[in-house]
Amino acid sequence: MGHVFLFGILTLLWQRVLIMYLSRPSAIFLTIGIAFVLALATEIGQYFVNRGSLLFDLMANILGVAIATIGFIYVAKLKTK
Repeated sequence: MGHVFLFGILTLLWQRVLIMYLSRPSAIFLTIGIAFVLALATEIGQYFVNRGSLLFDLMANILGVAIATIGFIYVAKLKTK
């Protein structure tokens, strides 16, 4: 649950910052890319320091990104109505 929560918060913060400089779709796609690369790099880094890297952790990271992105898009659609 920690991975989902932390990557969800990270994704929301990146989206909020990037939306000030880019269009909404560009900000969302760039945020997803940044979060995915960071999630992958984190798990690869953990493998090399013998901390234990699991595919489950990577999937939890991606789930956090997905939940945050879906929530961000949903709230944006509510605001435009």
